[in-house]
Amino acid sequence: MIAPMIFCNTAWMKFYRGDPHNDPPKRGGEWVTKHKWDHAMFNFLPFYGRYYGFVQTRNGLKLERLGAPQDAERQDGVTVVWTATSPSHGSVIVGWYKNAVAHHHLQEPAPGAAADRSYKGEAVWHHFSAPVSESKLLDREHRVFRVPRRKKGGMGQSNVWYLDKPEHAKFRARVWDYIQRDGVLTTPPKQASKHGGPKQPDIEKRLRIERRAMKAAQRHYEAQGYSIVPVPSEKLGWDLQATGYERQVKVEVKGLSGDDILAELTPNEYAKMREHKESYELFVLTHALEPKAAKQFVFRYDVDIGKWRDETSGRLLNIQRVMSARVSA
Repeated sequence: MIAPMIFCNTAWMKFYRGDPHNDPPKRGGEWVTKHKWDHAMFNFLPFYGRYYGFVQTRNGLKLERLGAPQDAERQDGVTVVWTATSPSHGSVIVGWYKNAVAHHHLQEPAPGAAADRSYKGEAVWHHFSAPVSESKLLDREHRVFRVPRRKKGGMGQSNVWYLDKPEHAKFRARVWDYIQRDGVLTTPPKQASKHGGPKQPDIEKRLRIERRAMKAAQRHYEAQGYSIVPVPSEKLGWDLQATGYERQVKVEVKGLSGDDILAELTPNEYAKMREHKESYELFVLTHALEPKAAKQFVFRYDVDIGKWRDETSGRLLNIQRVMSARVSA
């Protein structure tokens, strides 16, 4: 059975342990922009085996939407899912509390915690508390589970989302499964498309996306003086061989129909990407079927930071290894 679940949006931080000088909160709204700190920056600072979490909300938590009686002041057994805006992936899950206590009104710091849970003389209050042993903060490179924001059926402008409507059931089940797997993403049972995310059911549309992306990649490298040779990707692990005066590049091409950069590499492609870091590039074309909206990205390995980065936008490529299985009877 899925526990009552609430989504809470906060600023983006590495550790949420109350150190704004070395770990400044970012993308946290007007308060964070003005004051350079937030109560939520203590959300993963342990105190005697528990975490104490804060979310910015005007009128307190609506505990009845978490299964509590009307006018209840607290509700036990709540799953709190913390979200924030990633520099490269939009709104994502950054961690969670399981078996949390949720309070309608803000609570004072735990007894004896005032000195540890204060900043610039101001006590840090909380809405939630949960056992450290049943909570988790994801490493930054594993914060890739996207949360729909400002879309129909998704999280709105409020920092709190209760997921208590029938149309939320499927997404809530996905999140619960993700938490039960300790933050390991699983692919859907359908075969993933070679050129981006879950397989596009319209075969003709998928082929058009692939062709547009390949043509865009060829134009891009030819404009830089490279000669292009298509190669059998299934065998080599990349789509194009681009040869220039001083450099030869192995180019893997991904075409996407939307704005999100979300694609899958085959095991062979991923192995070759790691093997040939210095000469391997990932070319991505978003909105491939919309010439006016199409954008291209070229991710190259940056030795200085140990990440794949698009030089034009500065976006970093987040690589998440996923598990999948197919069974039949």
